[in-house]
Amino acid sequence: MGSCLGVWSWAWDVGETPYAPPELEDDPTLPIVGYYPALMICTAVMAWVWVVVAWVGGME
Repeated sequence: MGSCLGVWSWAWDVGETPYAPPELEDDPTLPIVGYYPALMICTAVMAWVWVVVAWVGGME
């Protein structure tokens, strides 16, 4: 959904200087622009959700 709304292009806009070697840039065959940054963000969010749920569940 973020790529449909242009969120990833805004979030990862670092100007003219490339921030990664060309071989690590987005693969045009992937269905989502910014797939790898989105994957890292979603993984971090889910890890925090897991930690919070485990912490709250352990308070009983």
